[in-house]
Amino acid sequence: MPVMAITVSATRNAHHLSEGMGFKPVRANVAEPLMERRMQITVEHLGAVQFEIKARQHTIVSDQPADNGGFDEGMTPPELLLGSLGSCAAYYAAQYLRKSKLAAEGTKVHVSAEKAKDPARLDDFRIVVEVPFELSEKDRQGIEESIHHCLIHNTLLHAPKIALEVKAIQLVSR
Repeated sequence: MPVMAITVSATRNAHHLSEGMGFKPVRANVAEPLMERRMQITVEHLGAVQFEIKARQHTIVSDQPADNGGFDEGMTPPELLLGSLGSCAAYYAAQYLRKSKLAAEGTKVHVSAEKAKDPARLDDFRIVVEVPFELSEKDRQGIEESIHHCLIHNTLLHAPKIALEVKAIQLVSR
């Protein structure tokens, strides 16, 4: 079975061509209360270099490989970032395929990035979408354009504001 691969490069110069194809960017309702738009997770240190990450009723563990002092029982934070981008891209690719009455099953997304320095960060993200059948040029473009609606993709393209606050809490003894 042929595999059709689509490469989406996540660069700051990426342009949203989707409006010409009938896709409209999703914009938050200005009247919507801030708390309904704010997403939140909680991360708790478990010991060594392991952290429990909770969102809604879901929990995952982030860890480091053994050669970095961990137990290798979970993805590292950079791997979670790549996973977040990949799963978001896969969601939009699958949505496009379903809407176009094409099979979404078997579609795979691979995400990679280079480690950069000064400051330490990830750069040069690459998203490759593999579809297990031949695509028309229209559908290939449609998948690529739909991925440009991914929240994580857009967050990485447009540097977000990040506020940092460090608080000392007082534990109550029982």
